[in-house]
This record gives sequence, structure tokens and C-alpha cells, in this order.
Amino acid sequence: MLSVGDDVTKNNKDAGQPLPPSMAAPLESWVRTLPPTAPLWPGLGAAHKQGGKMLKQDAAAARSAWIAKAAIPEEKAMREASFFLQPKDAKGLLIDFHALRHTYIDHPVVWSNPANRD
Repeated sequence: MLSVGDDVTKNNKDAGQPLPPSMAAPLESWVRTLPPTAPLWPGLGAAHKQGGKMLKQDAAAARSAWIAKAAIPEEKAMREASFFLQPKDAKGLLIDFHALRHTYIDHPVVWSNPANRD
């Protein structure tokens, strides 16, 4: 569970977010390396509410790396033709920062079932 105090939330109430086990330990290790007052999301993306732009740039970089790792030319061609990590998929659905947030929020329901845990 990731918890924050009422002094940093919009509604001035303590808040918590369940985390999957595979994410909790690495996140805790990383946070412990930060100074106590360091922001968890530093940079202009957070300060200027550019999360969506950052998400699209990260997806483009991840897609390029994924394509570059193709072992054979046929696999590379298949990856280039796919919609994986594209800004818009075949159905016209978009990479969207807020949709990603809502998808993540739904995951505790999945994680609450021990059969689904990693």
C-alpha cells in the first residue's frame, strides 16, 4: 500500500493506493534513495501537467526499442506493422493518461484474488 498524508492530497485527506507485490518492493527501494522532500514525479511533465505528452513519448521510445530487438527481419516487419505501443490502435483507441490511471485503479480488484497475484 502506498500511503500519503493529508498535507499532499487535493481533498486534504490521507490516501492510500494498493500496489501489486511485483511493484511494491522495487518502488520502496527506489523511494528510500530519495531525500525526504524530493518529488516522486520530478521534472516539467509534472509541474506543467504534461503527463499525457510524457506517456506518448515513453510509449514511442519503448516501441522503437521493442522493434529494434526483433531477432529476424520477418519479426521486425511484424512488429512494425503492429499497433503495440502506438498512439492509436486499430479500433481508434488512444493512449490516454487518464484512462491508464483508471485502468491501474481497477487492478486492485484483480490483485485481491490470490490466483491472479504474481
